[in-house]
Amino acid sequence: MTNYPLVIGFCGSTSNGRKEALKAVAAIHPKAVNVTVPPSVRATWRRGDHLELALSAEELLQVPVVMADISCLEEAEVVESFGGYVVHVEGLPSDDIPIQRETLLITVTGENRGRYTDPQTTMEKLMELHA
Repeated sequence: MTNYPLVIGFCGSTSNGRKEALKAVAAIHPKAVNVTVPPSVRATWRRGDHLELALSAEELLQVPVVMADISCLEEAEVVESFGGYVVHVEGLPSDDIPIQRETLLITVTGENRGRYTDPQTTMEKLMELHA
């Protein structure tokens, strides 16, 4: 789906950890668009529907990267249905979104640690996968 922007869903860690990951990607790609579902949308199926609607917006075809802070499996499935990638942020693992063998892991501490890579390296891997 290379004609659609790179879609990234950040999960795991804490809300602040995911926000730091979003900020780190925005620093690398200033034109990246954040489509995080508002916290007022609580039901998981509604969160998935809301994210799907946001990702379907035609104006997103003009941006290189679309990202979201995700917290449930329904959102992760939507990200993947748009050819995107779920990335786990270092910290507490998600209760709802499992880490798979091929899942990318990001750290915002500034240094690579094991499978956790810094934002620049993670973005390089994602751009390569998306090409």
